[in-house]
Amino acid sequence: KCDSLVLGPGISEQPETAQFVVQFLQQIPREKPVVIDADALKAIKSDLALLKNRSFILTPHAGEFRLLFGEGLPSHWSEQYDFLLKKAQEFSTTILLKGKYDVIANSTQAKINRTGHAGMTVGGTGDVLAGILGVISARVPSLFRAASASAYLAGKAGELAAEDYGNSLLATDVIEKIPEVLLSLEYYKKKNIVKKEKKKKKKKN
Repeated sequence: KCDSLVLGPGISEQPETAQFVVQFLQQIPREKPVVIDADALKAIKSDLALLKNRSFILTPHAGEFRLLFGEGLPSHWSEQYDFLLKKAQEFSTTILLKGKYDVIANSTQAKINRTGHAGMTVGGTGDVLAGILGVISARVPSLFRAASASAYLAGKAGELAAEDYGNSLLATDVIEKIPEVLLSLEYYKKKNIVKKEKKKKKKKN
């Protein structure tokens, strides 16, 4: 009955848990958005056929990516762009690779997100991103757009948190900054609408 699912944070790596994850994902309707994160990524590494043509979003960091697909990533984000695009095409899925710069890809396109802060390597910030993505994917039909927006939002909130706490920030500090980022986006959206209306009036005159 839910609109989207987030699966993985804190579920552990026990064999029976991994078995549950695989069986659970097999029963999910193909159109249901599912964010597969953390320990759930490790659970599906032996059954990657699960990923094909489903509404799944994978959110690995470099180490989890290597564990999941059995191959490492290029070291530089600019090279990761093409590499990730090919991997997303291979499995017809959406991937949000977490790193200094996040790389988002699906079977047709890829994008780089440059928001974020070094202090966000603290534990729990990946869970924050997964939660944001779970919410946005329930509202935005395009999983690629949902993943791109979520990466931006989490990264920007992290930047604002770092202004207050530096590298000592906590995941909860990032969460507290999310409303501030959303308000700023709403402000710029309204500002752009006003600009467009003014341009239209000038053309009419």
